[in-house]
Amino acid sequence: MLTRYFRQTLFIIAALSAGQTSFCQTKDTIPSDFGIQKGNLIKVTKENLEAIIINSIDQPEKGKISFPSNPWTTCNQDSAFFKLDTLYFCTNSYYYQRNSNCCQFISWTFYDSNSLIKVEDQTCKEPSSAKAYKTDDNFKFQLSENNNQVLIQTFNDKKPIDNFKVLSIERLKKSNSNGEFDKVTLVRQK
Repeated sequence: MLTRYFRQTLFIIAALSAGQTSFCQTKDTIPSDFGIQKGNLIKVTKENLEAIIINSIDQPEKGKISFPSNPWTTCNQDSAFFKLDTLYFCTNSYYYQRNSNCCQFISWTFYDSNSLIKVEDQTCKEPSSAKAYKTDDNFKFQLSENNNQVLIQTFNDKKPIDNFKVLSIERLKKSNSNGEFDKVTLVRQK
C-alpha cells in the first residue's frame, strides 16, 4: 500500500514527465481531464488587478463580510505559502480545492478595496477545518505600478509583511460549465 505522500510524488513526477502544467501551486499538478481548459492571459495592470479584487468582494450589506465566499486560494502543503517565492492564487476556491491534490490552503478574502483576511484551512482529514480569525490575520494591502510591474504589498498593524510582484493573470475556464476564474501568479520580492 502506497502512502499518500508517495502517491502524490509519483503523480507529480508522472504529470511533469507528460508535460502537464501546474494548477494554482507548484506542487499541485492535476491532469487536464479535471475540467480545466487553457485560459487567456490578461494584461497585468493595476486596473485589471483592482477589477479582479473588486469582483471577488462579496459583502451583502455594510459591516458584514460573506466569508469566505470568493477568496483567492493557494496551496499551503508543507507550508508552501511561507517557503516558496512563486505562489499561484485561484479566485475559485471551491473548484480549486475539489480538483487539486492539495489539502492545506491559504485563502485571502478581500472585504474592501485595501483590506483582506488570511485564512488557513485544511481538507486532509475529517472534519475539514479553518483557522479562526484573529488580529494577526487581518491585513491592509497596497497596489502599486512602476516600470510596467504591478506590486502587492501587505501590512499588518501598519508593519510591512509581504511584497509580491504580479507575474501573470490567466482567466481559466471550467470545461464542465460556463464558469471562469482567474489564476494570479505572484513572486515574492525580498
